[in-house]
Amino acid sequence: MTQLYETTAVNQDGMNGKSYLKDGETYTVSSPLSKAEGTNPEELVGLAMSTCFNSTIKAILKEERIESASKVETTVKLHRETEEPGYYFTVDVYLGIEGMNEEKAARYVEKTKKRCPVAKLMPISSTVRFYPTIF
Repeated sequence: MTQLYETTAVNQDGMNGKSYLKDGETYTVSSPLSKAEGTNPEELVGLAMSTCFNSTIKAILKEERIESASKVETTVKLHRETEEPGYYFTVDVYLGIEGMNEEKAARYVEKTKKRCPVAKLMPISSTVRFYPTIF
């Protein structure tokens, strides 16, 4: 295994304040349950999944010489635990490939799940689901 990139993210303020990358970028963060300015973990998880999954499917399509546009939408929902203190996310990822029916797109969902680094972080989570869609 060859490392290609590394970054380090830091948060000292918790949910409301600043988070930053050691290489310089700073982000205002806030709870999704407040009206405060800033991004939150739900948005960052959604952006990470959508960006990584779509980049991976584009690479697969290129390898297979398929010239179709693709689109990934990721919906992240925050839920309160019912049996114990805490919260959890549900993540629904929708992949559409231009001109492809859902059955064929489903095969590409499976290929992409095996290669996308963000999807690999969540391989056995019951709260992460992937769906093919018409684009």
